[in-house]
This record gives sequence, structure tokens and C-alpha cells, in this order.
Amino acid sequence: MTGIEIVVVEGGSELKDFIDLRGISMRVPRWVPPLKKEVRRLLDPAGTFLVVCRAAAFSARRGSQTVGRVAGIIDRRYNEFHGEQMGIWGFFECADDPAAAAALFSAVETWARRKGMASSGGR
Repeated sequence: MTGIEIVVVEGGSELKDFIDLRGISMRVPRWVPPLKKEVRRLLDPAGTFLVVCRAAAFSARRGSQTVGRVAGIIDRRYNEFHGEQMGIWGFFECADDPAAAAALFSAVETWARRKGMASSGGR
């Protein structure tokens, strides 16, 4: 995973970069990017989504360029209802860069396992 830096998004300009990263997947037919305001609302620490979910956002950088993003999410209500310990990922967006994609998914898996999750999957 040479040349890829994974950044934990903690707010400020990192959060703005995470939200603004759109259009990398534009080559996929009929792909529609998520609305910026919806992503911002879901990742707002004061919002209702994070009252029932725990989340962490990660960006992948190659040099000074952001080439991908993903968020790790733990939905406590889902896990309680289903008797599971599962973390999921969302907001995935990545350039045609297998090393960046692998680094992003590795970061989410590591984060979920550190939070006590036994498995992870996408939504």
C-alpha cells in the first residue's frame, strides 16, 4: 500500500474534504452521488444518526490528493435486535486505485474490531 496515507477524519477541513469528494465514480453508469448536505447531516456529532450509531470516517491520500473515502458505522440498535456484533461501511468512494481501496477497507475493519465487532460488511 505504498504511497497511501489513511487519515482519520476528525472535523474541520478533513470533514469538508470527505464530504466534497464526489464524482470519482462518475464512470459507473447511472451512478448518482450522495447529497453533500445529507452526508454532512449523517456525520454531524450532534445529529440523531450518531445518537444510535457510532461512526468514524477515513480518507485516503496519495501525496496531497485525496483519492478515496469510507466511513465505518456501528448501529447499536441493529446489533441489539439481531444479537450481532457487526460493523458496516458506507460512503465509499475511491479512484481507480486498488491500493487506496484496500487501505480504506483495512482501516474500517481495524476500527470495527477495536470497537469489539466480530464482523463487518457494506450497506
